[in-house]
Amino acid sequence: MSEKVLILGLSKSGISAAKFLAKRDYDVYLTESKGVSEVREEYRPQIKVLEELGVKVECGGHSEEFIEGSSFAVTSPGIPPKSEIFRRLNEKNIKIISEIELAYLNTDIPFIAITGTNGKTTTTALVSHILSKNFSAPVCGNIGVPPTSLLEGKHDFLVCEISSYQAQMTEKFKAKYACWTNFTPDHIDWHGGLENYFNAKAKIFLPPQEPEFAILNAKDEKLVEFSKKCKNVIFFDADENTPLCPSDISPARGADDCRAFFTLRKGEYANLTPEVFAPLAGEMSEGQRGVKEINHRYYAPYIKEFSRKMRKEMTPQEVKLWQLIRKEKLGVKFRRQFAIDNKYIADFVCLEKRIIIEIDGGQHSGNFNDVQRTFYLNKQNFRVIRFWNNEIDSNIEGCINFLKREIDTPLCPSDISPARGANAAAGDLGINTPLRHSVPLPPQGGQMTAALSDETSDSLFTTHYSLIKNNAIYYNDEKIIDLKDCPLVGHHNYQNIMCGVIIAKLAGMKNEDIREQIMSFKAPEHRLERVREFNGITFYNDSKATNPEASIVAIDSFNNQDVALILGGRDKNTDLTEMCRSINKHIKTVLLIGEATERFEKNLKKNGFSNIIKERTMEEAIDKAISLKPDVVLLSPACASFDMFKSYEHRGEVFKDYVLSK
Repeated sequence: MSEKVLILGLSKSGISAAKFLAKRDYDVYLTESKGVSEVREEYRPQIKVLEELGVKVECGGHSEEFIEGSSFAVTSPGIPPKSEIFRRLNEKNIKIISEIELAYLNTDIPFIAITGTNGKTTTTALVSHILSKNFSAPVCGNIGVPPTSLLEGKHDFLVCEISSYQAQMTEKFKAKYACWTNFTPDHIDWHGGLENYFNAKAKIFLPPQEPEFAILNAKDEKLVEFSKKCKNVIFFDADENTPLCPSDISPARGADDCRAFFTLRKGEYANLTPEVFAPLAGEMSEGQRGVKEINHRYYAPYIKEFSRKMRKEMTPQEVKLWQLIRKEKLGVKFRRQFAIDNKYIADFVCLEKRIIIEIDGGQHSGNFNDVQRTFYLNKQNFRVIRFWNNEIDSNIEGCINFLKREIDTPLCPSDISPARGANAAAGDLGINTPLRHSVPLPPQGGQMTAALSDETSDSLFTTHYSLIKNNAIYYNDEKIIDLKDCPLVGHHNYQNIMCGVIIAKLAGMKNEDIREQIMSFKAPEHRLERVREFNGITFYNDSKATNPEASIVAIDSFNNQDVALILGGRDKNTDLTEMCRSINKHIKTVLLIGEATERFEKNLKKNGFSNIIKERTMEEAIDKAISLKPDVVLLSPACASFDMFKSYEHRGEVFKDYVLSK
């Protein structure tokens, strides 16, 4: 009998998830709270398509018949956790996941996650565009493309925009690279508080879901503070005040007594001899293997003695895997607790296939020394496979099957996948899917680039970041592109570009290719989108700015220009003080429309801005703005759209259509 799965919502993601599971012989039930006539028009024809695939569909409520007996449920992003359907599913102990989680659990394609209050859609589109020069890296997620719709294609990466709603409903999702553009108050009602909103996004950066690299905004104080909890952080928009790396903020996990080692600056490593980097010959915990203390020198001759000692003190997970490796007779010889070049002790080594297996406990993972060690081993043509303790405990057979596939994989770097994800098995959900692991392999071409440069031994210990200097965007000391050549307007867009640069460098792209792709990029619709120039006036559509913080970013992009700002819509009752300050600095005239008109007018006047015009419709506001003959007409509403439009997209289209009709 097929496994029953419940899909919540006749939405784009819900429809895709239902089709994906139906084609894999699940017994799929899709339930929608709205009646058929209330469902978005473009989704109604999909009901018949789903039913032809064997999916049962109900509209107008959530019946007990559809809920009962479900193994798990896949929710749509718009359904809040405090909803009645969530309560009913929780009472029945039915696991609820997002469509993004479902996709992740059913593919080996690595995800690049982009989240943030503002800028995530532009950054997602930009990253995909840059990577497309060398990789297949389509956009998906909150940008409007369900990732489950892409799993049958052959892709190197999935560049996934993740909203707080989607992030909250993940448990095992683990990105290869994750970028957090910024954090400001939004969606507070949906999440039930500001900290809940922050924590929803934060979970995809923290164990057990932490990415290989976390890319964070150096100008966002809350994210800089948050970086203390993350491993392998790379900052964008860095400056002299940016922490050099997470180990400058707090010691790496499992290495509390060697802070001095991690906080040494570039140049101070020149006098360190290789012996310093040998593991300690004394008593060490699992999390301290390979960790060095600068104040003492432990020499290489001790390492073999220490490796023999460690064979007698293997962890339960190491013993379990070792026993099965010997039982399976894999056709190659593995050695346990084996010394590599008198430098490191590896848990298991196959010299014939140049494979190293590391079993990582919680404190052992995330150690910056682990990154340095993996880099060194990659340079010696070793492939490093990492299994988590809970993977060994919960799915040892899956680990062995994965290992068998790796043994059969050619060693040539060009034959190795450029990236792999990392997670425990999906067996908890009853989904038949390959086990996923963190396998830090070199990108195509055989070089570990970006976060780990191979130019000098010093560079193993330097920080990596992107910043603006000399009117150009740099990656470390490498100039990528002049600001004048960037197609996007405003500092916030320069931040988006810096995110893209970091990810492209991590993927191994050349600077000239990155620059070429940035220059050919066109901004997504409704995000400070240049519509046209007419009678000396340039029109910008920033309808996606549905909160004051997003509008501030757009407003601050214009200096020393006469700007007429169209503002208003359905009020989210957020604080307007900072936006009023930006308006005072950059805007000559504000035209108010929509339900928020009275409160916005009151706040603007309270903060010293009085050049305000109130209009009833978008068209009237545009006509009035044109009559003022400004340099720029900017639609950046700082509000939701639902008082006058179907969505922010609809609002932006109305603005563009009317402007283009002139």
